[in-house]
Amino acid sequence: MPGVPAIALKLGKGFIPEEVQIGSISGALAGGLKVNNIVYKQDDTLVMLESALLDWKPSCLLRSRLCVDLLHLDGLTLHLPESEPQPESESEPFQLPELPDVKLPFSLHLGSFQLSDVSVHQSEQVYRVERIFLSASIDQHISIESFRIEQGSTWLEWQAQLQPF
Repeated sequence: MPGVPAIALKLGKGFIPEEVQIGSISGALAGGLKVNNIVYKQDDTLVMLESALLDWKPSCLLRSRLCVDLLHLDGLTLHLPESEPQPESESEPFQLPELPDVKLPFSLHLGSFQLSDVSVHQSEQVYRVERIFLSASIDQHISIESFRIEQGSTWLEWQAQLQPF
């Protein structure tokens, strides 16, 4: 039902941490939800998002599946605190940390995730990415149909199928 997200935002303001501010919300909870001007500030960390658009199928939940057709985030700006210099460690070989065995109680389908106009600020350094795109699903295995990062005329794209051991 259109209008419900805006009413829910007004009623739920007391439950949203004071560090989070939401400019406006429109659309329907069941699809086509748009949120504008999201700001999160805590200590020396600031996260700003110009807009978020979500389109999903709630009926998939009846089949223990989360179906997100579209999740587009635009204008993400991160201001991170200065990092403390890391002490030089002994020359031990690099090892990836062991990941926990996570089993989701549902499967996931992500049709189109897009993150556009990203900038990360830390100290005097600024990192920018024009666009990140992902299309994936998680069932018994993880299937990445498409993953793409773009900056200027440079881009990286790959696909993957990951099987559990």
